Amino acid sequence: MLIIAGMVIVMFTLRWDFALIAVAALPFLVLFVSRVRRAIKKTITEVRRVQGEMVAAVQEGLQSMEVVEAFDREDIQEKQLASISRMIMDAALKARRVRALLAPMITLPIAVCTAFVLWRGTSLILRHAMTLGTLTVFTAYLARFFRPVQDLSGQADIFAQASVAAQRIQAILGAEAIIPERPDALDPPPFRGEIGYKGVAFGYDKADKPVLRNVNFTVKPGDMVGIVGETGSGKSTTVSLIPRFYDADAGTITIDGTDIRGFKLHGLRRQIGFVLQDTVLFGGTVRDNIAFGRPDATQDEVIRAAKEAMADEFITGLPHGYDSTVGDRGVTLSGGQRQLIGIARALIRDDPILILDEPTAALDAESEQLVIEALKRLMKGRTVICIAHRLSTIRDADKIIVIKDGVVAEEGSHQELMARDGAYAELHRIQFKDEPVVNPPGVEVDG
Repeated sequence: MLIIAGMVIVMFTLRWDFALIAVAALPFLVLFVSRVRRAIKKTITEVRRVQGEMVAAVQEGLQSMEVVEAFDREDIQEKQLASISRMIMDAALKARRVRALLAPMITLPIAVCTAFVLWRGTSLILRHAMTLGTLTVFTAYLARFFRPVQDLSGQADIFAQASVAAQRIQAILGAEAIIPERPDALDPPPFRGEIGYKGVAFGYDKADKPVLRNVNFTVKPGDMVGIVGETGSGKSTTVSLIPRFYDADAGTITIDGTDIRGFKLHGLRRQIGFVLQDTVLFGGTVRDNIAFGRPDATQDEVIRAAKEAMADEFITGLPHGYDSTVGDRGVTLSGGQRQLIGIARALIRDDPILILDEPTAALDAESEQLVIEALKRLMKGRTVICIAHRLSTIRDADKIIVIKDGVVAEEGSHQELMARDGAYAELHRIQFKDEPVVNPPGVEVDG
């Protein structure tokens, strides 16, 4: 820019009329470059979009490799990748064609301007109105003037690529939080663990039938509550509202009598522990995964949590013990071992509220028994909400809540619900077909 400004001053000093011709070419250059830049930006956006599809397809193919091979569908995956590759090539060629227009669009106005200056200068020289030396010097400065102009115009491609990349990043960084936090939200005090649902309703899509409708129940501090029901009845959705992964459309959820929307999200979630059906482990060491919720935990605290979770024995048997790498998503460990690490991860945080989402559903009988034993240690002194398909895991719960079609159909202890012979008893009969239903002493069942 400084060179351009300097050349303009020099050219106006030499021949102001010729300098006006040179400056007059700039608007045309700006117009051409802006049009081409918009076209380049559009084509690059398409290239980046298709490249994103390719990355997603490759990642999905690698993660589901066993399924693809089991169903002998490698040809389908290859065709999908070939199709996306063709789309990337077509988009890239289109972008290249648009970029190829940039050079001639810049060169043409410059060539016309230079030709006009030479023609006009020659005619003036022939009439002795201008010297050859003046024309030679002016054309030299004219070339020096247009060179940085061409360089700046040629950067349109780079600017367009950077602009597209910045927009894609900003779309993520600038995305609004799905769960808003109130401006007056406060950090919660240490929870006692009393949880209350009052008229709670929720739906993922407002146009569809709500998943939960008028859900009401209370969990006392230190109690273990089991939530059961058919697939799709709303069990997982019910507990997902407690850490505010979603917000209820109606009604309130309280902890220790306070609406959870009055708490800061980080403060709320710091006091809620999770053990899920499929414990997600990160690429790193066993120690890093156990200390994931508490990065400042010492080695002794990690080992103590692993021992309480009954994971120390298999961890010490690994090649490098607690420094062994577990691989992406814990692929080097069995399902039971991943669950034990997940329990150790929850133990080291020592949260007053614990959510268990079918923690033994995918385990074999031997691993299930080991995990259940570890869970018993984890649940001591905490308020526990456990989603269960296997009723054996929540038979000793203080309260069992049966969710059916998005509402609380029944609640009570195992004995009370069996005595009512309702939805829970029906679920029990389905799972334990060979086990006779024994009514508790002193309880009569109608019929």
